[in-house]
Amino acid sequence: MADLDMTDIWNAEDILDREGADLFEVDGHDIGKSEANVFLYAADPDAAVTRILAIFRHGLLREGMRIGVSKDTDPARAGKSYRAVYPPGLNTFEIVL
Repeated sequence: MADLDMTDIWNAEDILDREGADLFEVDGHDIGKSEANVFLYAADPDAAVTRILAIFRHGLLREGMRIGVSKDTDPARAGKSYRAVYPPGLNTFEIVL
C-alpha cells in the first residue's frame, strides 16, 4: 500500500459514486497495514459487481482491485465473512487490518 494515499481512496469513492448507476451506495473505507478497503451497500450484489467491473474495464479504477461480497444478509452481521468474486481465481477474500 506504500504507493496508495488518501487521495487515491477518495478518488475511487468519488468514481464509484458517480459511475455506480444507483446500483450501490459507497459507505466509506478503512485502511490496514497492507491494503485499503472501500465498502459498498447493494440490494443486488451481483449487479453491483457487474457495474464495478465495467467501471474498472474503462480504466477508472486502479489495477490490483479485489472484490469480495459479504455472505451475510443480516446488516448486523455483514462483514464477518466474504465470497471472493474478483479477480478470477481468487479463492478467498478477507479484510486485513
